[in-house]
Amino acid sequence: MLHRPGGPGLAELGRLGVARVSTGSLLFRAALGAALDAADAIRAGREADLSAVPSYGWVQELTGRFRTDGPS
Repeated sequence: MLHRPGGPGLAELGRLGVARVSTGSLLFRAALGAALDAADAIRAGREADLSAVPSYGWVQELTGRFRTDGPS
């Protein structure tokens, strides 16, 4: 099943028997939209809203959790 914002949530899909949900290109499009918003703000000389941007430490921690080639 392809997830659609505003569509049924994971719990409801599970009740319907859906075993696998994909985000398709949603994550890429969300990241691209955030990058373009930041670039537009910088170009306009205003502060970009970076409240949803994860810290470098958080990203490194997350990356370490998904490594498959041994401890980091």
